[in-house]
Amino acid sequence: MSGALKPKVSVCVITYNHQRYIRECLQSIVNQATDFAFEVIVADDCSTDATPSIVQEFAICYPDVVKPVLRTVNIGGSKNYLNVHNLATGTYVAHVDGDDLMLPGKLQRQAEFLDANPEFSAVWHRINLFDDHGGFVPGEHYDLSFFPNGVISLEHALRLGYVGAHSSLMYRRGNRKTFDADFEVLDLFFTWEYLSSGRGKMLDDVLGSYRVAAQDSVQLKNIEMVKRAIVHHGRYYLSRMPEQRRNIFVLAVLEFMVDARHFRKTAWSFARLAFDSRSMVSPWLIVKTAIEARRLPPCYPLGRHHIARFQKKGAVKTLNVGR
Repeated sequence: MSGALKPKVSVCVITYNHQRYIRECLQSIVNQATDFAFEVIVADDCSTDATPSIVQEFAICYPDVVKPVLRTVNIGGSKNYLNVHNLATGTYVAHVDGDDLMLPGKLQRQAEFLDANPEFSAVWHRINLFDDHGGFVPGEHYDLSFFPNGVISLEHALRLGYVGAHSSLMYRRGNRKTFDADFEVLDLFFTWEYLSSGRGKMLDDVLGSYRVAAQDSVQLKNIEMVKRAIVHHGRYYLSRMPEQRRNIFVLAVLEFMVDARHFRKTAWSFARLAFDSRSMVSPWLIVKTAIEARRLPPCYPLGRHHIARFQKKGAVKTLNVGR
């Protein structure tokens, strides 16, 4: 259901030069069957291709649902993200990147969960991974049993950093506290913010498909920017939640090990963060967290290598994101 009623859910979509993907993305959203009204706010960050015209086309076809924000000046991914989420009016907010897809039942299932569980601040779900070359890994492939009963705590999220694809997230709008920032923000920044107000849940349903290493992907082009942002977010929360230093220490140690292995300059930034958050931590906790991190769907650039390895085993050879 959608229309002129006050929306229960706001779907926030950010897009930039996604002319190859945005039509399929938006169609997967407006096709959602719900027993409540929802709005779709699409923020285009001054694309230089046909993305704005496609967004406008959907706004004309679905005038009570799709609300375009077509920028005439590029303001950058973080500001575009913050602005579009500031425009949300629903009780719950779902985020989708303009190159990803919703699967049927996503909005209804997540909203029902938050309705029934007021102590939970955010909810994610399993996602398929796919790429532009026919690569596909089904969401059922991943063993997420390390989230007990699918429950995600702040402590666990701080150690892992990443807990689920951002395009699978729905959160309570009232639990969002950051409305502006003078620094680059990653999804993990908001994951930690939401989980500071309540628990998170990973649904066992596969309700979306995440496009790995899409053309013009921010993560693909700017891995060092992403790493610097993780360091910043770690320090930000260390200063505001010093009681969580041991969990931030585990994150910093693991990120240092990854970056040192790849000879990235940011390894030293993580080493300094680890020193500043140093804590008495069992080595087993670090090893256990590293094992868990490897079992999560690798949605950042490593995802394309993961798909290649998965296909090499002959598990899946063709893409059909709608099944």
